[in-house]
Amino acid sequence: MPPRGIRSPGGGREVLESSQIDVENLVIETPTASSLLRAQDKECQDSDGEDRSVTDEADGNYQENIVSSKPLIVLKTSRVLRSNAVKHEPMQPGSPTSSQTETPNLAKRGREKHDDVATRPEKRVKKPAVDAKIKKYEKAFDEWLEDYKSKTQGLETFKTKNQELCMENNTLKKGLKKAQQDQKRMEALHSSEISLLQSECSKLRKKLEAAIDASKQDNLKYTKVSDSDITAEWGKLSFNIRDLVSQCLTKHPANENDEIETLMKRMKRFLPLSYCNVASLRAAVLRRMIWYIIKSAVFSGMRPIWYGAAGQMLTQVVYMASQGYINKSHCLKMASQMKQRAVASLNEDPQLHEKAEGAIYLLLEATKATVSKFIPDPMMALFEVKMKKIIMDAIDLHAMMMNSKAIFLQRWLGDDNNRSFTIYNREMMESMQSDVDTYTSRYVVEFVEAPGLVKYGNADGEDFEFNMILCKSSVIIRENGARSTLEDKTVHRAACDDKDFGKATAGSKSELEQ
Repeated sequence: MPPRGIRSPGGGREVLESSQIDVENLVIETPTASSLLRAQDKECQDSDGEDRSVTDEADGNYQENIVSSKPLIVLKTSRVLRSNAVKHEPMQPGSPTSSQTETPNLAKRGREKHDDVATRPEKRVKKPAVDAKIKKYEKAFDEWLEDYKSKTQGLETFKTKNQELCMENNTLKKGLKKAQQDQKRMEALHSSEISLLQSECSKLRKKLEAAIDASKQDNLKYTKVSDSDITAEWGKLSFNIRDLVSQCLTKHPANENDEIETLMKRMKRFLPLSYCNVASLRAAVLRRMIWYIIKSAVFSGMRPIWYGAAGQMLTQVVYMASQGYINKSHCLKMASQMKQRAVASLNEDPQLHEKAEGAIYLLLEATKATVSKFIPDPMMALFEVKMKKIIMDAIDLHAMMMNSKAIFLQRWLGDDNNRSFTIYNREMMESMQSDVDTYTSRYVVEFVEAPGLVKYGNADGEDFEFNMILCKSSVIIRENGARSTLEDKTVHRAACDDKDFGKATAGSKSELEQ
């Protein structure tokens, strides 16, 4: 351990505490290169171990030990207690000198130094005054540090969210890839289905084209029936009926008025005039009776007189459909289309017309029985001939109307079921009296003896919302107010209450239906 009072190399700021120096142990050593290097290393180690603040505040007496080329003085104290006096023993001859026995041990010397430093009290140094700027900078630094920490935490949060989003993105990518694969499979499946549908569509298109061609051929077979042909046949039928009544129904039975009432009962039509004027309408009632039989049996399908039972059913269907939906054009169009298809199938079987011969004979016999009391015996054969011709003409006219795409209906224009007298209308009715000025409006319809013919649609099977009167109804007119309507209805009700009258008409009605 170096003596106190001599500053050893790298010993710091030691103060000389004792003036005792062992001169005998003073050894002057010439520094060598290795010793100089060791001294410099030790000095650097000691300077680094000291506190910087203490070094800065040390007094000005501190001087660094700079290694020079001068001899280095090494002081070595004897190993005696400080409290005891130093004993000097004389050197004996032959004993080694101190320089020979005492060799400097730098490592040991360093350890002794450190032990001494640990026990040496530290020097109190005055604390430096803290500058306000330094505090400001420290405060700003703390704020920046807190901001940095918060931003670091936010960055970590963003990193976590980014990782979660990346994971979600990867999941969505996998789902998208799977969906794309499924879509490709579905597209392949749909493409196969589309090809199948296209093949089926082509087949159906071919069938449709074939059906259109067949329909065109049917249209080529279809011959339009002109209105003039129908009106000509209707006029011929009307003339033949008038001729039949005027030539064959000339007999006047004893109870003629009762017979006239019987015929009116069959036609479900009652006299609008008083009982005494029944005879004046005798010819008109007989003509209406013939028309009523033809209309019911042929035009309304009450008997299988046209193409047998098949023609009867078709006639009834068209008639009822037309009567029930007369104001609905689409229903009339459907009835027309149905009629065309059915008539085409009926024409392919000519035997159906032969089956109607028996029905024609029964109708002729029923008509003869109905008006037999008005037919003279010599005229019975002529009546049968003329009546059969009327029936055949009616069948031909019915066939023409059924082959047309338009719909024809027979209506008793001017007959309002006795509710009141209908004003005479020249556009719809035709008067059978030649001595009456029909251009005036003071006439009313007294009796309708022949129905009118009304056409719905056209020959092309279109425009069923429109209708036109092809043939006017034949009527008997009189001046308005000539007779009391109340008086006419009273006579009519009295005739209806007659039980004998009802019994007399029952048998004739059954014969007509047969």
